[in-house]
Amino acid sequence: MIDMHNHTEYSFDSKLPMEQSIKTAILKNIGVFGFSDHLDFADNDPGQNFYNAKKQFTEFVKLKDKDKTKIKLLLGIEASYESYYYKKTSKILND
Repeated sequence: MIDMHNHTEYSFDSKLPMEQSIKTAILKNIGVFGFSDHLDFADNDPGQNFYNAKKQFTEFVKLKDKDKTKIKLLLGIEASYESYYYKKTSKILND
Protein backbone atom coordinates (compact mmCIF):
# COMPACT_ATOMS: atom_id res chain seq x y z
CA MET A 1 0.00 0.00 0.00
CA ILE A 2 1.08 3.56 -0.75
CA ASP A 3 -0.16 6.77 0.86
CA MET A 4 1.33 10.00 -0.50
CA HIS A 5 -1.01 12.72 0.83
CA ASN A 6 -0.41 13.22 4.55
CA HIS A 7 -0.42 16.37 6.59
CA THR A 8 1.34 16.86 9.91
CA GLU A 9 1.84 19.62 12.44
CA TYR A 10 3.78 21.44 9.70
CA SER A 11 0.44 22.22 8.02
CA PHE A 12 -2.00 24.70 9.52
CA ASP A 13 -4.76 22.07 9.34
CA SER A 14 -3.11 19.28 11.35
CA LYS A 15 -1.60 18.76 14.78
CA LEU A 16 -0.27 15.25 14.10
CA PRO A 17 3.47 14.78 14.70
CA MET A 18 5.46 13.19 11.87
CA GLU A 19 6.68 10.33 14.03
CA GLN A 20 3.14 9.40 15.07
CA SER A 21 2.07 9.44 11.41
CA ILE A 22 4.85 6.98 10.60
CA LYS A 23 3.93 4.64 13.46
CA THR A 24 0.31 4.60 12.34
CA ALA A 25 1.31 3.94 8.73
CA ILE A 26 3.47 0.98 9.79
CA LEU A 27 0.57 -0.46 11.81
CA LYS A 28 -1.64 -0.17 8.71
CA ASN A 29 0.99 -1.99 6.60
CA ILE A 30 1.66 0.98 4.35
CA GLY A 31 4.91 0.34 2.48
CA VAL A 32 5.47 3.83 1.04
CA PHE A 33 4.35 6.91 2.94
CA GLY A 34 4.69 10.50 1.81
CA PHE A 35 4.32 13.77 3.65
CA SER A 36 2.78 16.64 1.70
CA ASP A 37 2.21 19.57 4.02
CA HIS A 38 0.74 22.84 2.78
CA LEU A 39 2.89 25.68 1.48
CA ASP A 40 0.67 28.75 1.27
CA PHE A 41 1.38 32.42 0.65
CA ALA A 42 -2.03 33.78 -0.41
CA ASP A 43 -3.24 36.66 1.76
CA ASN A 44 -6.64 35.08 2.36
CA ASP A 45 -5.32 31.59 3.12
CA PRO A 46 -5.49 30.45 6.77
CA GLY A 47 -2.11 28.71 6.37
CA GLN A 48 -0.32 31.77 5.00
CA ASN A 49 3.41 31.51 5.88
CA PHE A 50 2.74 28.69 8.39
CA TYR A 51 4.96 26.01 6.80
CA ASN A 52 8.53 25.71 8.06
CA ALA A 53 10.44 23.74 5.40
CA LYS A 54 13.82 23.72 7.15
CA LYS A 55 12.39 22.45 10.42
CA GLN A 56 10.38 19.72 8.71
CA PHE A 57 13.29 18.62 6.53
CA THR A 58 15.56 18.38 9.59
CA GLU A 59 13.02 16.19 11.38
CA PHE A 60 12.39 14.10 8.26
CA VAL A 61 16.11 13.33 7.87
CA LYS A 62 16.20 12.07 11.47
CA LEU A 63 13.13 9.87 10.99
CA LYS A 64 13.51 8.48 7.47
CA ASP A 65 16.00 5.75 8.28
CA LYS A 66 14.64 4.86 11.71
CA ASP A 67 12.22 2.21 10.43
CA LYS A 68 13.54 1.84 6.89
CA THR A 69 13.05 -1.94 6.89
CA LYS A 70 9.32 -1.42 7.60
CA ILE A 71 8.44 1.64 5.50
CA LYS A 72 9.82 3.93 2.79
CA LEU A 73 9.30 7.61 3.58
CA LEU A 74 9.11 10.47 1.09
CA LEU A 75 8.85 14.20 1.64
CA GLY A 76 6.99 16.58 -0.64
CA ILE A 77 5.07 19.82 -0.42
CA GLU A 78 1.49 20.56 -1.39
CA ALA A 79 1.86 23.94 -3.07
CA SER A 80 -0.56 25.82 -5.28
CA TYR A 81 1.03 27.47 -8.26
CA GLU A 82 0.30 31.17 -8.37
CA SER A 83 2.55 33.37 -10.48
CA TYR A 84 2.59 36.20 -7.94
CA TYR A 85 4.43 34.09 -5.36
CA TYR A 86 6.43 31.93 -7.72
CA LYS A 87 9.75 33.29 -6.38
CA LYS A 88 8.82 32.47 -2.76
CA THR A 89 7.74 28.95 -3.67
CA SER A 90 10.86 28.35 -5.78
CA LYS A 91 13.14 29.53 -2.99
CA ILE A 92 11.63 27.11 -0.47
CA LEU A 93 11.75 24.21 -2.92
CA ASN A 94 15.36 24.94 -3.85
CA ASP A 95 16.48 25.40 -0.24
